[in-house]
Amino acid sequence: MSDSASRRLTNQQVTIIAIVGMVVLGAVAMTFILKGGSSNQAETSSTSTFRHATPTTRPKAVTTTSAPALTTAPPQATTTAPPSIAPFVGSWYMHDGGLIVNADGTGTMSWPGIQYAGVRQTVNISVSATGPATAIAMVTTGTLQSSSTSYGPGTTIYLDLASPGVQTSIGGSPGFNFCDKVNASQQACGA
Repeated sequence: MSDSASRRLTNQQVTIIAIVGMVVLGAVAMTFILKGGSSNQAETSSTSTFRHATPTTRPKAVTTTSAPALTTAPPQATTTAPPSIAPFVGSWYMHDGGLIVNADGTGTMSWPGIQYAGVRQTVNISVSATGPATAIAMVTTGTLQSSSTSYGPGTTIYLDLASPGVQTSIGGSPGFNFCDKVNASQQACGA
């Protein structure tokens, strides 16, 4: 071989040796780092068993702060108060009849007898509001008689607050109007 060829071979050898040296140096450095910088010979092993490094100093306490936990109240159920019979409570008047509603929902209703010329008829009722100006009166005892129909227990009478007082209807047909005291004195609900 020529001198240049042996130099070239020597340059290649030097390059290989340098690379191998860097790899070995890197492996030694990694071993040193993984062992936490300890040079204790007892920890080294001829086998390639990985051991966790034991720190030589205690770590400093870490203090953390946290923001206060955000709490939200569960959504409140929307409740709507049931309609009140309060607008109907009191006495309502008509010629030869009347409507009385008590605060507890009980009451009486009366109207003229058969064909409006008979004896006054009275029934007991139970009143329940269905809206701010509407209610139903259920006949609980007694019978009201019109010219062609009897209205006994279980009959539903619809009540509506409207001028001049309370207007009634039964089965879709208009009934009697009962006036407040002012309109009754003016005979707005019958003579």
